[in-house]
Amino acid sequence: MGFATTLITVYYLAINSIPALKSVFPSFLLFSIIAIGIGVPLSVLAGFVHFQRSRAYSAEVDIGVEANPYYYKVTPGKEAEIYVPMNIAAIDLALGMARKLGALTPEIESAYLQARERYVRLMKYGDYRGGDN
Repeated sequence: MGFATTLITVYYLAINSIPALKSVFPSFLLFSIIAIGIGVPLSVLAGFVHFQRSRAYSAEVDIGVEANPYYYKVTPGKEAEIYVPMNIAAIDLALGMARKLGALTPEIESAYLQARERYVRLMKYGDYRGGDN
């Protein structure tokens, strides 16, 4: 609604009043198509650049983590009873199969073991970072 209101206001108050602009945009439809074709991608690009440079997003995430105690924790119920144990079992199975096939490199094994350890800590402490975090 705001964009439509802006288009109407700019066209009828600015472009209709200036003969040079009226010759470039003879109709409201042509002005609208050009404004949408240029304005929308430009707005998306400006928003993306602003989002990337803004510290507000990271602050918002930090506040969300503090406000929601389950953000980095296993929630009681199906996640604690099914998902995490199943992921640990899947890691064990993948490691066993890779060892048997001779396809396990030290880097892959290390990554799998680190992930497994995080899951184990997640189950033990309720938080993958362990301890009182």
